[in-house]
Amino acid sequence: DVPAKFGFDGPTLTKRFPRLIYADLGAFGHLGPWKDRPGYEPIIQAVAGLISLNGDPSGPEARIGVSIIDLSTGMWTAIGVLAALAKRTATGQGSLVNTSLFESGLMWTSNHVAGWSVTGKMPPRQGTGHPSLTPYQAFECSDGPLMICPGNDRLWRKFAEVLGHPEWPDEARFKTNVQRAERREMLLGMISEIMKKESRAYWSAKLDALGVPNGPLNSVPQVMELAQVAALAMFSQPYAGSNALFHGLPLSIDGERAGAAEKAPKIGEHDGKI
Repeated sequence: DVPAKFGFDGPTLTKRFPRLIYADLGAFGHLGPWKDRPGYEPIIQAVAGLISLNGDPSGPEARIGVSIIDLSTGMWTAIGVLAALAKRTATGQGSLVNTSLFESGLMWTSNHVAGWSVTGKMPPRQGTGHPSLTPYQAFECSDGPLMICPGNDRLWRKFAEVLGHPEWPDEARFKTNVQRAERREMLLGMISEIMKKESRAYWSAKLDALGVPNGPLNSVPQVMELAQVAALAMFSQPYAGSNALFHGLPLSIDGERAGAAEKAPKIGEHDGKI
């Protein structure tokens, strides 16, 4: 433990400076037999069970393509520091904020943990689908997949209408989500046979007209062509002579994008300000 060896660990510094807020971010947590064990994003995804939940059921398990553990742990750390600042404002007392990659991983698997603890079973991997909602996934159209999420019985009725089968929601076998889930393979097969006959644009227009949430499975280049992305102005090219796009923060304050115009400082640029 290098910080403790040199005396700049959290317990030492918060004791010496009672108003100090000290954030300690580790791999596996500040307690337990693995508290000093090193870890990185792929390891945490594996050990915390996320990889076991991801991937098409017909293929191998897959790592989540985004570094969700790294990103979310940074967010939890920032939230913890903000909470500690509020506490200090009220009490004058600082805090030691502990976060870890592993704890973030456990948080992401919490819904699956809850289900397993009640049923003793783990649902199979769903690909684009949902373990308990049916239908709630991507369907292959004539020109590619379209994600469709009729997340309640009201939206299911509208989806069935779009499919040309307004009678389905009144049939006992498909009336409630529980009944639909019991006949998942049958129902998904019936929907797939209909969806594949027309394009994504065709189905999306019909679904939009009735308010059924849907969207195409886009590649990153396709995402960057969306009018909605341009309207949000989240990406910019801050460096002259470079086409590299950098993102602002995914929040706006009083209508202004946070961090949108920021540039990484040059070496030594801020030495006089620190």
